[in-house]
Amino acid sequence: MATRSRTRGSLNPHLSTAIDILMILFFAGIGRHNHHEPLSGTFLTAIPFLLGFLAIRFVPFVKARPFSLISGVAIWASVLIMGHLLRLVFGGGTAWSFFIVSAIVLAFFLVGWRCVLLLLSKTVFKHKRWRLS
Repeated sequence: MATRSRTRGSLNPHLSTAIDILMILFFAGIGRHNHHEPLSGTFLTAIPFLLGFLAIRFVPFVKARPFSLISGVAIWASVLIMGHLLRLVFGGGTAWSFFIVSAIVLAFFLVGWRCVLLLLSKTVFKHKRWRLS
């Protein structure tokens, strides 16, 4: 299978995966901290949401353009919906208030960094020949 070579200044697609995973872990950590739970359980709390991320990350359009806003929205929706469904299946529970708060926070985290990157690509990166792929 032919692979697309990166041009000078293009961003490594693995970077978007790492950022998304860190954002999901950060989301889980904030939740645990706000509920006075030990941060040592952050990964376990994040598992349903990380599985939602993995479910969408390798879908062709997301894989092809991991930095795009549409990919960010698809990742956000998958993380949110699958994360809450998996919490329900595994007995973690999910209240409507938690669903609403997590929808807002995850949108900010998973789509927000892509918005910042898009703005930077139109200003800073434009002059340095950076390309978002």
